[in-house]
Amino acid sequence: MKDHGRIAKERPEAYAGTVLMVGEREPRSIVAAANVLDLSPLVRRFRQWAITEDGLDCLSLSYSIPSDRLYETDWVDHMRRKTWIDIDDFKEAYAVAKQYFEISHRERNA
Repeated sequence: MKDHGRIAKERPEAYAGTVLMVGEREPRSIVAAANVLDLSPLVRRFRQWAITEDGLDCLSLSYSIPSDRLYETDWVDHMRRKTWIDIDDFKEAYAVAKQYFEISHRERNA
């Protein structure tokens, strides 16, 4: 398990705020949600979604898209069919994640 409390001190903007997890009545801190979902360290947070070191992850329930799968399918159409999703938040997070991992991939291979 990652030490999201420690990581949050290094990346406070990625861990700021709270999220209401599916099936719960009270919001959790982003640190608590990341621990419960056993996410890799957060890079950037949106409302319901976060870019992590491994890909794009939902913060309100366990749903991950690994970075190597971001280009496999039309994720926006796929996710639009989910009843629990904030589709506008997903579209923004997805677009930024694709850019982030494309740049990261280029830098690793330079």
